[in-house]
Amino acid sequence: MDFLNSVDIQDIKQLLFTDSLVTFSDEDHAVGELSITVDIVSRIGQPCLLVNANSHGIVGGVPCGTSVTAHLKPNLETLEQIYHEYVELENHQENHMPFSTVLFSSFCCPHKDWRLESCH
Repeated sequence: MDFLNSVDIQDIKQLLFTDSLVTFSDEDHAVGELSITVDIVSRIGQPCLLVNANSHGIVGGVPCGTSVTAHLKPNLETLEQIYHEYVELENHQENHMPFSTVLFSSFCCPHKDWRLESCH
């Protein structure tokens, strides 16, 4: 813990990046994408890290995706984290909506000792 508490914003600047990756099937078709960004932002007047990771694609013919956004103190303590995951399922019932989406969301603030989760 002493090491993490000694990390400051100047140390963190070496970790900033943006990158993306595209995944392909065996037939050379793009089937998904992953993008990650780590940046410094101001939150309540204090510098912090903003980590944003998003992925979407098709797994077994089913569209799905995940999004994670987190704000971290320079010592990497989580201030807040927001997580969304979805799976788009084909609806086998005869109705006007050919697909239904299952969405799982989570919002977490460890320093406030509470968590909100939902599944739709």
